[in-house]
Amino acid sequence: MPLRIAVYERLRGAILDGTLKPGQVLSENRLAVQLQVSRTPIREAIRMLERESLVTMLPGRKLVVSTPTARDIDDIYGIRLIVEVAALRKIGPGDGEIIVRLEDCIARDAAALESGDAGALIEPNTDFHMVLISALDNKRLQGFIDSIHDLVNRYRLFSLEDMDWAEQAVDDHATIVRHLKAGRSEDAVSVLTRHLERANAGLKRKFKEGQGGAETA
Repeated sequence: MPLRIAVYERLRGAILDGTLKPGQVLSENRLAVQLQVSRTPIREAIRMLERESLVTMLPGRKLVVSTPTARDIDDIYGIRLIVEVAALRKIGPGDGEIIVRLEDCIARDAAALESGDAGALIEPNTDFHMVLISALDNKRLQGFIDSIHDLVNRYRLFSLEDMDWAEQAVDDHATIVRHLKAGRSEDAVSVLTRHLERANAGLKRKFKEGQGGAETA
């Protein structure tokens, strides 16, 4: 693997998993020392990250981890709402396999919540929504969802850092499944819509108030 790709993947992973936080200043020299490489692959990796809008060059050549804008958040949650509502409307009481998988996600969600580990909530929360989408049985759509999966998870990580929100999310998931098992798909849609709208609004508040930016990597 070319060195620039290895560096790019390391930095991209650190941005997406929250190790490098929105607004955090990045120093080419410091990154080169940390990753034990020259500045050339660092610069090449940064150009790749800029094309994905994961880092931003500010006036004065100040490089920072990009902070999601209100438009970014609206775009992603708008896509999620359209896709996941369509999926919910295809699930009924007879879709036992999907409902069992959703209940398994909820059980893992609840266990992670009980442990107080926000990071442990990411996988079962992600799995819940991916199981919903699988009900559409649309390979082209699944390919598109996979293409934005990392970005969706980045936003999900920021949401689940708030344990009050995380508790509400787990409760929403359980309520959605109860409605599906009872054949009340439109009630499930209402819960999901509120769920995604709250996450959208919460993220926009978080980034409007500001997060990160003081530390340098």
